[in-house]
Amino acid sequence: MSALRVGLDLDGCIYGDNWLNGMRRRCAEFRGVPIESLPWPTSWVFAETWGFTSVEFDGIMEDAHETGIFIEGEPDPDGVKMMDALFELGVEMHIVTHRPCTRSVLRDTFMWVAKYELPASSVTLTGKKDAVETDIFLDDGMHVVEALEEVGETIPVLFTTPQNENADWAGLRADSFLDFTFMVLTARQALLDEGDDIDEFERQVTIADALDSFLE
Repeated sequence: MSALRVGLDLDGCIYGDNWLNGMRRRCAEFRGVPIESLPWPTSWVFAETWGFTSVEFDGIMEDAHETGIFIEGEPDPDGVKMMDALFELGVEMHIVTHRPCTRSVLRDTFMWVAKYELPASSVTLTGKKDAVETDIFLDDGMHVVEALEEVGETIPVLFTTPQNENADWAGLRADSFLDFTFMVLTARQALLDEGDDIDEFERQVTIADALDSFLE
């Protein structure tokens, strides 16, 4: 059996809340107010939540991207445990993150992955999350899982965060890295049971059928 291929987002998933924390702190500093005065957002409209114009927020964000926001924090410890456990089982993990492809962001992203020795087979910076072939993909973005579902080449799983917990999503959802680990192990076992002699379509159907129980 060829290895199960898992796609993983960084910001909001493996990178945890580091990007959001970094932006919240920078926005508070920009305004000269305590960070506690900026509420934790429960939607994706961060600028509106914190009372910034889109121009102001975009300027702060662009500066943050060039001044180390992607290397400031540690990975989610449960995410690291998951990656280590799946690596030991031979699962192939591909980090695919929507970050700007500037020299500093590329450097910071790859340095961060190397610093924490995350066992990723590849690291790709792109907004097109299906650019890397995967069997199952974990992301916190509704627009991402919807786009992946429409393309139909991987099984998207929405990672629950305060920004998407009330989203209307009928697909698979993981409330924790442990939830997602169970999904991956179920998919891996289904492929093991099926054997080597299946094509890509049969592979996807096998995994989808195995994961149906998580929708109940």
